[in-house]
Amino acid sequence: MAAIFVIPSISLYFFNEADVTGYQDGLLSLMAGISAFYYCKFFIKLRSNRYASISFSEIYYDIFFAVFFSGILGFIKTEGG
Repeated sequence: MAAIFVIPSISLYFFNEADVTGYQDGLLSLMAGISAFYYCKFFIKLRSNRYASISFSEIYYDIFFAVFFSGILGFIKTEGG
């Protein structure tokens, strides 16, 4: 019941006029940052587990999200295309 009031109040708190007027630079940089974070996490895990046992599920999880957030950049702002 509290989620009915909490979610709209949080969304109103984070509402930014620049994000709905067509200037998606804030969202674009956020997605690029998340993508860079997952790429760095992937390479760090790959490098540190080189001679040890590699947890492939964690590595695949990181590379999936890195590619996902990299790919979503083109859907947010496609002016260059």
